[in-house]
Amino acid sequence: MTMPLIYIFDHDVDIAFVLTIWLEQNGYRTKGFSTHGELIASFKYGMPDCIILDNLYGGLVATKHICDVIQNVFHYKGKILLSTTGRVTNEEWEDCDAIDFIPKPFHLEQVLSAVNKAFENSLA
Repeated sequence: MTMPLIYIFDHDVDIAFVLTIWLEQNGYRTKGFSTHGELIASFKYGMPDCIILDNLYGGLVATKHICDVIQNVFHYKGKILLSTTGRVTNEEWEDCDAIDFIPKPFHLEQVLSAVNKAFENSLA
């Protein structure tokens, strides 16, 4: 069975790198991105099963734009997990159709738990 592919989008290259390594060590396939252009361009070549989307990058307007493009242009129907310091508004949840929120600063076990939860029914 092929493990799910997770795109990790974080404005902090180091965070994206650490999450990429951590999730790969726990059996997931990953690709990390630190700019919204890289993330959006990657959809031309395939769809991930899940996106961990840093909501801090550019604020609400950028997050709304990213979610709009991947959902309405590329017709992405996979899972989206939002991650940011602070709180996520109802509007942000709705704009991205997010299934979960990972608050920063996070523990790696917390990230793994959220990802496992997102796939708990599909990995059995």
